[in-house]
Amino acid sequence: MEKSESRAFDLDILIIAKGAGITFVGMIIGSGLRYIFHVIVARNLGPELFGLFFLGFATFKIASILAELGLPNGVVRYVAIFNGQNDKKRVKGIIKASRNLGLQTSIIVSVLLFLFSKPIASLLFHAPQVASIIRFFSISIPFATLTTIFIFATQGFKLMQYRVLVREIFEPFTRIMLLFILTNITRKLYGVLAAYLIPSIIGTYISFLYLKKVFPEIKQKSVRAVLEIQKLLHFSLPLLFVQFFGLIILWIDTLMLGFYKSTAEVGIYGAAQRTALIGSLIGTSFGAIFAPIISDLFNRNEFEKLRIYFQMVAKWIFSISFPTLLLIVLLSKQILRFFGQDFTEGSSSLIILSLGWIIYSAVGSVGQMIIMSGRQKLHLINMIVVLFSNIILNLIFIPHYGMIGAALGTSISIALFNVIELCQVYLLFKIQPYRPDFVKPMLAGIFSFIIQWLLTHYVFIEYNFLTLALTIFIFPITYVFFIVIFKFQEEDKIVQREIKERVFSHKMPKENF
Repeated sequence: MEKSESRAFDLDILIIAKGAGITFVGMIIGSGLRYIFHVIVARNLGPELFGLFFLGFATFKIASILAELGLPNGVVRYVAIFNGQNDKKRVKGIIKASRNLGLQTSIIVSVLLFLFSKPIASLLFHAPQVASIIRFFSISIPFATLTTIFIFATQGFKLMQYRVLVREIFEPFTRIMLLFILTNITRKLYGVLAAYLIPSIIGTYISFLYLKKVFPEIKQKSVRAVLEIQKLLHFSLPLLFVQFFGLIILWIDTLMLGFYKSTAEVGIYGAAQRTALIGSLIGTSFGAIFAPIISDLFNRNEFEKLRIYFQMVAKWIFSISFPTLLLIVLLSKQILRFFGQDFTEGSSSLIILSLGWIIYSAVGSVGQMIIMSGRQKLHLINMIVVLFSNIILNLIFIPHYGMIGAALGTSISIALFNVIELCQVYLLFKIQPYRPDFVKPMLAGIFSFIIQWLLTHYVFIEYNFLTLALTIFIFPITYVFFIVIFKFQEEDKIVQREIKERVFSHKMPKENF
């Protein structure tokens, strides 16, 4: 590899590492804040009311996906492509078309959800009380849709900080602050709902300001937008169904649990589900910055570079996700106790769900590879197959096993979906995410888990705050120790060198990557 190519390779690695790092740190903060929000809500409302809130929240998330029309992913793809071609008119056209379409459909979905809230609550959940919660959530759908489109547009420029600032910091932090205020001056449940709605409204305005900062041409009349509505919808509409079915796969367990079991059981399972979703953060953070890079490399037919990056990202995702999920497995009861003593009944469900997310973390960004290569319809077919499998599994498991059955159905579905797409990526592109050094984080995680399990059963016999803190401290230290023993690869060293330069020399790099 020539010197210029080598430097470009190093910079691409740093772009991925920096973008994923910003997103990951932001998502850790955001998920932590959202987790605190749900813990406070659960402790204030108890399992039964929290179950009602969670059913309304699940309905809102599904309706929001319908309102978005798959446009956010279309914005990422075409902003990345047109910006790479320095075509500002088409960049502006894609953003404006997405904004207009998203606003129209989100208002329609919001009104329909508001009008049909009572039948949904009574027929689907057998809980008429959920209707008022669904109505409250319906108001925030247009704001949530516009915010998503605006921040995904900034992501198309390979900038992740604005998504982090709005979605991972401002919105969840403001919700917690409002939660303390509003639940003390109004009925607790309505205080919780208002605390969720208000930041959604403000977040729309802030996200547009960030978009204008990144792409000032959005407000400049001298840059005339070239609308690519047909191209945008051709790519985005299949992704509407992809995202819809993907979200249904994640939430069908909660919805069917609400149909078959009590709202209290839904509340307990909701706490386990929210905790297990931490396992998806790392893959999501890398996928967010890797998506426009995949699109750009496919557009330029640079498949060898794509293969290298794909394998590198896959190892990084697994290296961070695996120990995180193993720690959740070790501390399942202790974690759920934060929601309240009654919520510890969901510990078995949490362990099963975590195992499903371990499989998800082990296959890399296969979904992004299929979508950003323009094969979103194939991704949709995969979703439909897995959704029907998930429904059948839940019909079999939930009536007999309740929460554990819901967790089993979801975990098997997650595993099935990712294995299918792993095989397809190899058949289509002759690319697979594994290199010999992929085994290093696997062994490091297994060894660390065994050591911590022995400590848990023979040293930390009774858990209290001190032993919990020691476990959270010792486990990652042990994992890092084994990773260092197994040695780093070249791309890991590139990132290490960059970190050392920034931390110890206090010098900014010459390239603004």
